[in-house]
Amino acid sequence: EKCWRLENGQWWLYKRGYPEHTFSELAVQVIGQYLGLNMAAYESVSREEIGAVFNCRAPASMTVVKTPDFSKGRLNFEPAADLGCKRNDAGKNLQILRKFSPTAAQEYEKMVLLDALTYNLDRHLYNFVFSGTRLPGRLFRWRLSLITISPFPWR
Repeated sequence: EKCWRLENGQWWLYKRGYPEHTFSELAVQVIGQYLGLNMAAYESVSREEIGAVFNCRAPASMTVVKTPDFSKGRLNFEPAADLGCKRNDAGKNLQILRKFSPTAAQEYEKMVLLDALTYNLDRHLYNFVFSGTRLPGRLFRWRLSLITISPFPWR
């Protein structure tokens, strides 16, 4: 379960799950950052904060991570599906992305490697997005942003 919450003028994305899921979010983030990927920076949430955010008493089986909206409202986001990418077709997606941005295509290659290393079976066209900023003379400058990664090798 996911939700957005405004705290002190900053939007945060909260993700609730079982301990092995939230552990994966944190562990894969470290690996992805080591590979130089532009990833959401997750942090663990305290039991008290879980209860406040989800308006419930947090059972021991529930854990939560959160990440700030790193764009601070300045970027436009497009899910990969909106750019013509196809599920489970990394080669075709790479061709599509090279047309938009060689940099985004290189980042996509790293993301595919990260998915392989972490046995991510949950990659779909809405859990990685491209952020765009308007530049003079061009419509957008695209960059891959891994907003959410949820590898669950325990399935």
